[in-house]
Amino acid sequence: YLSVQVHWQEQHIEKLIGGGRPGPNRRIRVIRYQVAQVSSRRKPAQIEAYEAAAGWRAYATNAPRSRLTLQQAVEKYAGQWQPERGFGRLKGDWLNVAPIFLRTDEHIRGLMFILGLVLRAFTLIEFVVRRELQAQHDSLAGLYEGTPHKVTDRPTTERLLKAFEGITLLRIRIGHKVRYQLSGFSKLHRRILQLLGLPVSLYTGLESSS
Repeated sequence: YLSVQVHWQEQHIEKLIGGGRPGPNRRIRVIRYQVAQVSSRRKPAQIEAYEAAAGWRAYATNAPRSRLTLQQAVEKYAGQWQPERGFGRLKGDWLNVAPIFLRTDEHIRGLMFILGLVLRAFTLIEFVVRRELQAQHDSLAGLYEGTPHKVTDRPTTERLLKAFEGITLLRIRIGHKVRYQLSGFSKLHRRILQLLGLPVSLYTGLESSS
């Protein structure tokens, strides 16, 4: 986008060697150095061509138009799985791998293996919930703190799991009997379990007596 020209010039500087006053017998040293004079000019045609294409993305697919339209291709690309999200999760608050205070390579490999399994679970939970919401043309509310009425059809696993915070299982002893009472289990929790295809009895079944 720029045409650059450089012109070099050699210049000399004389410096006295040693201390004392200058005189006809003083030794001198000649220092030579290069000076560059740089000039540039814009290339209007190249800059105009760049500005015309700036902000655009090129998509390529081998699918025929009868199978995939332009709009569908863009939607598929925008909704595809991004491997960068997995690396971001491993560096985030939930699956933070650094710093690792482990001494042996076996322990480090074991920890990364466990975190890899958890990362797969995170990805699967998010995929299943989003797929079900899309199939039902529905959305979830109550996942955002401070804005309970805000809805989303693309929830993250982190927000889904955080929604289960605050559920309490009480153990009450009355004479020789022990009862369990579940508190904090809401309609939102039931809805999330239904989207995941899990029975609500995973939580409600805890309320039993013995």
